[in-house]
Amino acid sequence: MVDLLIRVYREEQKEKMMKILLFPEGTDKSPWTTEKSREYAKKNGLRDLKNVIYPRSAGIAYLITKMRQCNYISCVYDVTVAYPINVVQSEMDLVLKGQCPEKVHFDIRRIDISQVPQSERDIAEWLNRLWIMKDEKLTRYYSLPPAKREFSSEGGKFIWEEADQPLHRIAKLFSFWFWMVVISTYCYHVTFLLFTQLVTLYSLCAILTMQFVYGGIDHMVYYRWKKASSNKRISRTV
Repeated sequence: MVDLLIRVYREEQKEKMMKILLFPEGTDKSPWTTEKSREYAKKNGLRDLKNVIYPRSAGIAYLITKMRQCNYISCVYDVTVAYPINVVQSEMDLVLKGQCPEKVHFDIRRIDISQVPQSERDIAEWLNRLWIMKDEKLTRYYSLPPAKREFSSEGGKFIWEEADQPLHRIAKLFSFWFWMVVISTYCYHVTFLLFTQLVTLYSLCAILTMQFVYGGIDHMVYYRWKKASSNKRISRTV
């Protein structure tokens, strides 16, 4: 499916490349995933990581290789995220414990595609080295007192301060109550109203049909796009 998406975007948006946001780890850092990362490091002769877990390098290596073959990639952005005060591990910390990060720091580094290795195996090794450097960077970051934690700015620094204005508070309250009302109303309707139940059943049947006939909504979109493109070429020829 990755091959199809790259081909579609390359043909439809030749002047503007798409941006792909990936979390190469494929999951968050937890005791279980940390142990799996340690096992992977031991098996491959790598050092243990303290602040991050090793990425699943095969997928991103394959993606970079395919985008290179289509001449549809110019750079890779390495983004490191750190929380100077509260580290929110999961939604449970946010909902049950009321923890919320007061600030979020991003360290963004642009890597030209010419600096990325060619083969998938070399890309995987390069990615592991990148994660080791990321772990060292975060170790230095968290060794400082919370008030002094920040990334070293080699190419410049930008601070996005959130102004606590009345309009912002009104917007937050409106969003909260809007979704509370929408969710509550939908739950009531889907429980007691026949029309809503039928619409929900129809939507479920449509999703299952797309899954069994096309293999998923993404495959259906590609099939429809390919068919429409073929019809355009035929009409131009005629």
